[in-house]
Amino acid sequence: MTYTSRKFLGPILYETTEHYSLSSDERGYIRSTMTGRNSEIIGGGKRHSRDLQVLQREELSSLSQWIQGHINNFAHDVYTITDDVEFYITDSWVNHLMPGTEHVMHQHSNSIISGVLFIGTDNNQPLYFGTDINEVFRGFEFPYNDMQYENVNHEDGKLVMFPSKVAHGVPPVDLDRWSLSFNTFFRGTVGGGNGVNVGYGNQLTLT
Repeated sequence: MTYTSRKFLGPILYETTEHYSLSSDERGYIRSTMTGRNSEIIGGGKRHSRDLQVLQREELSSLSQWIQGHINNFAHDVYTITDDVEFYITDSWVNHLMPGTEHVMHQHSNSIISGVLFIGTDNNQPLYFGTDINEVFRGFEFPYNDMQYENVNHEDGKLVMFPSKVAHGVPPVDLDRWSLSFNTFFRGTVGGGNGVNVGYGNQLTLT
């Protein structure tokens, strides 16, 4: 039996090739968000900062501006969404996985683009992206011989972004693994028929 197959209409993964160089002060502030009562344990050796607006803090303003620039690139240059629709960071938090801990496959609701900044030890466990849960066969989780997960290597200062509906997770880690995650939403008008979308959908304006 002969056939051809190819992926189509899938989500786009965005990775930086020139990573952010965190200063010692920025690294110190990131660590401080997880000290004492500042962190919340969400299962086993997995915890995140109680502060869900870390990129709004003055201590991380340079990092926030750098990330915003890449959000703009992803939305307007890669996806070619028109410039009158603005994407902005909503919530942002620090993650810490202790050795032996995993972060199970999950998605981010109420967000358009999500992202992760890797922090610390290179060659830690990668970030994996699922297939079946990512609406290939919506509502069904079939057993597979090979799930064909895509993955991104953990490199200090690397930024990865993807549509928020995409399932992602981290397998059990051997070393402490740190990262900073964020979600986004948009301002502007969508739908109603402009450009290639003429005649499709109702118009929605958010300010």
